[in-house]
Amino acid sequence: MAKQRKYDNPGNPKNKTGGNPGQFKKGFDNRRNMDGAPIKPSRLKVLEAAFGGPIEPEFERGITIKTLRWLCEMTPAELKVLIKRTDLAAFVILYAKRIIKAIEDKDTRAIEEIFDRAYGKPTSKVALTDSDGNDKDGLGVVIYLPDNGRGNPPTKEDSANPPMDKSEPA
Repeated sequence: MAKQRKYDNPGNPKNKTGGNPGQFKKGFDNRRNMDGAPIKPSRLKVLEAAFGGPIEPEFERGITIKTLRWLCEMTPAELKVLIKRTDLAAFVILYAKRIIKAIEDKDTRAIEEIFDRAYGKPTSKVALTDSDGNDKDGLGVVIYLPDNGRGNPPTKEDSANPPMDKSEPA
């Protein structure tokens, strides 16, 4: 670790001699913000100010889903042509790139995610059964816990030492 340098006079020396005119004065100073930090504008308001008007997204949920389904129906050659275009929405180009990468990597996760988004995740059912796999008896939920030695009677090694058995003094 580097050796720490000990300063004899910490702080800005101009503040001590009065050479820093920007220093706050004791007591009231009209430059102090007594109300706290100003409210941060939302990202949408910053974008609207940059573009000079209100921003309304053109894509609705149904159109987005149709676009994702349309991308999944395209051939890899069509997707490669689509990626080179500059007049399309960013999400279309990004999903097209992701599908092409998934094809090259022989990975189906990207397509599964798109299908889950476009068609909804498939429902899965949980069947609660007894130890034999039967649900007809109506036993309810049976939970099997590992034994971990709980079924054995306590031995002398399991019990506390005699000094620890005493109650605490009041």
